[in-house]
Amino acid sequence: MDGTLITTKSGKVFPKDKNDWKFLLPQTVSRLQSFFETNEDFKFVIFTNQGGCKTDSQLNEMKSKIETIVRQIGVPVLAFVAPGKNKFRKPHTGGWESFIRDYNGGVQPNLIKSFYCGDAAGRKKDHAKSDRLFALNVGITFKTPEEVFQNLSRPQEFEMPLFDPIKYMQNPPNNEHVTFSHQQEVSDALETSRIT
Repeated sequence: MDGTLITTKSGKVFPKDKNDWKFLLPQTVSRLQSFFETNEDFKFVIFTNQGGCKTDSQLNEMKSKIETIVRQIGVPVLAFVAPGKNKFRKPHTGGWESFIRDYNGGVQPNLIKSFYCGDAAGRKKDHAKSDRLFALNVGITFKTPEEVFQNLSRPQEFEMPLFDPIKYMQNPPNNEHVTFSHQQEVSDALETSRIT
């Protein structure tokens, strides 16, 4: 949401209140409306990390803000707000899993056609890479706001983490060469360490 659909009116990094926002680009609303008019099989879902929402009052303000944004967009939207550091915060997939399990009417999304758009893409100017990693973890295509709303197709340089869990799981190391002690020896060692 922030840095992708909207930005602050004040120019500050974080909004000063629920009204301190404007659409990031003038064409954001028209692009979303035309996309969803011509792509009826897509669903518009917002997954947003909101670490600053720590109280019920702040969560209610966030809800009100999202409702105002959605009314102005004029397209049905489902929004998932992750206020804490848990499995629902991107790049974790808890929000996506909740969406599929509880809010998608039993429909399994087409992962090849689906895509995720976000500004935390791991580029030099970005504050993070959590959006790109979220898409990677879910298994869908990632696009930047520039690609979606400005039709920029030139790939921008980004930096991925050195460790890729998907590649690791596709080709896990073979540890058959490692020999383990007999269980009794391990238990004896544990007992000895407890006594000394």
